[in-house]
Amino acid sequence: MINSAKTRTHSIKLIATNKLVRCTFSGGTTIVLKQIHFKLALLLSVGALQLAPQAAWSVDRLACERIINPAAAVRDNHHFPENFTAADKAALIKEFVDDGRPILVVTDAYEAQKSGVVTVMKVLKEQVEKLTEGKVSIHYTTPDQFHPQIKVKYQDLIFSYMSTKKFDQIVKTQDPQAVHVMVEGTLGTQARRYLLNHDIPFTTAYHTVFPEYVHDMVQQYFPPLAKSAEKLTNASLRKFHSASDGVLVPTKTMSDQLVAGGYDRKSLRAWSHGVDTDLFTPAKVDPNLYANLPRPISLFIGRVAVEKNIEDFLKMKIPGTKVVVGSGPELEALRTKYPDAVFVGRKNYEELPAYYASADAFVFPSLTDTFGLVQLEANASGIPVVAYKVRGPVDVITAPEAGSLAPYSAQNPDQNIKNLEIAWNEAITLPKAGARAFAEKNTWEKSTLEFLWFLKRLQKDNADQQ
Repeated sequence: MINSAKTRTHSIKLIATNKLVRCTFSGGTTIVLKQIHFKLALLLSVGALQLAPQAAWSVDRLACERIINPAAAVRDNHHFPENFTAADKAALIKEFVDDGRPILVVTDAYEAQKSGVVTVMKVLKEQVEKLTEGKVSIHYTTPDQFHPQIKVKYQDLIFSYMSTKKFDQIVKTQDPQAVHVMVEGTLGTQARRYLLNHDIPFTTAYHTVFPEYVHDMVQQYFPPLAKSAEKLTNASLRKFHSASDGVLVPTKTMSDQLVAGGYDRKSLRAWSHGVDTDLFTPAKVDPNLYANLPRPISLFIGRVAVEKNIEDFLKMKIPGTKVVVGSGPELEALRTKYPDAVFVGRKNYEELPAYYASADAFVFPSLTDTFGLVQLEANASGIPVVAYKVRGPVDVITAPEAGSLAPYSAQNPDQNIKNLEIAWNEAITLPKAGARAFAEKNTWEKSTLEFLWFLKRLQKDNADQQ
């Protein structure tokens, strides 16, 4: 029996929900508790902990660590197994098919946008239905499905409001076997709140480095506030992801960066992306596409915006013609500033394979992308990639036949351009067959199997915690 004279209580607030939490006291004693609700105040009894009355102790938010996967010590859920066999694939698909219910994905990206996230959405749905022979589908909850809407021209963003009642109807109608929150926007935030309040497990994904984007935007107008704005954004996103059962991250470098920013490494899972090797192929070459342009053709495909760092490509002193495919807020300014480059504007997704396959090198100067799907699309088309040796490219271009990476230093912009030129001279000599062979190892089917594998493993871990 607890001696009431020796019993004292304290309350603490924790961010996570429905998870085991390990609290460590200053004396070294630990206790594992289970949370029930979002930001629940846990009453900790010193007497119940059988601590000596005179023992000095304290509890605060930093003293408690959420145990996301207690089974992780014996089951590695951070990495998709390298020896994943055909039998493993069949067993995994059978688990989803036997359940039969859809997978619910909440995302603030939507089909009309042109971005890597939208590409992932489109292909993921196609692959899940293909692998399960149409017996399991993905239901997307996107901002264009709700009103009122606030539309922002930049990146064709839509901010909309999804009421708790509406999302409750979606969840009850779909009765999903798994829930994934793909983007940390307004819908993602509203869904997160509902899922926490209803004790529904879910995963999240980290696709875009919003803190860096915020830093760069604030830097243009209020430089003294840029670093603070970046820290606040990172803290907000870290809190957003802290409640998920697992955060799917596209590359190891991105994972390391998140850990440095305060994320719990145990919650991060490396989820690679792929490429459609049937759509993007050297066979799509069009001899007439660049017929009137001096060769070699150096190509960039993507959003023409400041975060893509396209000017480094346009400043390069290399022979032939530079071609930019895409639209965005910087298009007219760059077209005026660099009249020797060819800007062809936005093209349909089905038109892109010919632009890739008919070029000689693909230059990807971005410093902010977490992955960069266009790099694999270029490789699948038989085109080597030229990029900086930074997050994204360093995790995608992992073989010498895929392209050449240039050293980058923020303190030496002129040397960066020269480094890109050196990398271009190396890449332009690479055979198309090598780039193509590299891309064939990175399929969308493999990426989709990773996604499904993580969902099932995390579900099993939740079951183990009950």
